[in-house]
Amino acid sequence: VLLADDDQFQRFYYQTLFQKSLDFESIAIEKKDFRFELFKSGEELMTNYKDNKNCSCEHPLMIILDYNMGKGKLSGIETALSLRKAGFRGIILLRTSETEDYLKENHEDLEEILERKDVNEILGKNNHIETKSRIQEIMKKLFGKT
Repeated sequence: VLLADDDQFQRFYYQTLFQKSLDFESIAIEKKDFRFELFKSGEELMTNYKDNKNCSCEHPLMIILDYNMGKGKLSGIETALSLRKAGFRGIILLRTSETEDYLKENHEDLEEILERKDVNEILGKNNHIETKSRIQEIMKKLFGKT
């Protein structure tokens, strides 16, 4: 799993989620075999993805992106579109504090982006329980245990 968020608190949240909170017993993967990497921007994540894509190592199954990663930086939606253009076919989750109306105002093609599954799902940052639950469900599906 690759994650990009410019907020240090959110990166700490992800570390806690993936190291301590997820129920790996319900997922068909050993915790010791699970790997995640955190990045401060979409640009950093894209560089890592392209480097890994060109090697024989395993590719990520899921990428989680912050919507707003700072002025002058790629947004989560821009990063998702770049990942799809680079050939990523896995799941992309977008986490945001913004309202759906705000996202639609700033991305007229948001419905199309969601329909094409350029972004598979948008999760609110203010509901950590829902985020944990959705990630848990997605990982169960990815690793074959429902």
